[in-house]
Amino acid sequence: MEAGAPTVGILGSGHHFFFPHRNRGLAERILAAGGAVLSPYPPDQNALPWQFLERNGVVAALSDAVLVVEAPARSGALNTASWAAGRIPVLAVPGDVDRKHVAGCLALIRDGATLARAPSDVLEALGRLNIVAPARPAYVPRDAASASLLLALERGPLDFDTIVAESGISASAALAALSWMELEGAIESRGATGYARVGVLPGGEEHAR
Repeated sequence: MEAGAPTVGILGSGHHFFFPHRNRGLAERILAAGGAVLSPYPPDQNALPWQFLERNGVVAALSDAVLVVEAPARSGALNTASWAAGRIPVLAVPGDVDRKHVAGCLALIRDGATLARAPSDVLEALGRLNIVAPARPAYVPRDAASASLLLALERGPLDFDTIVAESGISASAALAALSWMELEGAIESRGATGYARVGVLPGGEEHAR
């Protein structure tokens, strides 16, 4: 909802009843944003405990994957995961072993669910992970000293003395310019090997960004 994406809500009752009642306002927001509120029950069906377990099966059936963020040892989230197991990816977020509200997540991971540490883990499970990073914008040197240093580093990493010798600028000016360029993400310090342009391998070859 906060991202503005169409959202689908599944009820454990008919459309004339919302449990808890305060969810009616949420349903109206979902509909106004272009989403849908579905129910496997007749409109006048009241909410009953066992219906929510059935509702979880509908949630799993409509999903591409199930991600369990928090769940105690007994929970509806685990029931949804059981409907999904073997049909679609099931992922779980790990947590502190002493917290009862993550016991279910840890049990899922133990039993074979995918460990979800970041959004990229979910995208990978869905087969939608874009492994090609967007191209970095070209670095524009801030002054003549930065331009000279960038030119000197084109063929690969250089130590500080070599940079000064090849750029033709003073050591103090080179040090100041290198510091700015590192802060701006144009170069990186490589310890004993000195400095290198970001994205350039030791042999001078530029890798994909």
